[in-house]
Amino acid sequence: MTKPGPIQIRNAEVVENIRELARLRGAGLTETVEAAVRETLERERALKADDLGARQAKAMDLLQEIWARPRTGAVLTDADLYDEEGFPK
Repeated sequence: MTKPGPIQIRNAEVVENIRELARLRGAGLTETVEAAVRETLERERALKADDLGARQAKAMDLLQEIWARPRTGAVLTDADLYDEEGFPK
């Protein structure tokens, strides 16, 4: 973990947005930033976990579809695809 310390925000619009959010929540600046970061992290972590699971499921569905297809025709070798110098036929 990194050493805690001050963070400077030089973007005036971001600072004003933090102040407005703090006013709306009736909280201090540190509390507001802490809550906003925590909420965003939780949401992003959940999305990432869901996204990974969805991608894995989609990949497995695709593999099942491929494996279910009939095997037809001869299996091609390098000799079928490339000439003796290694160029495509």
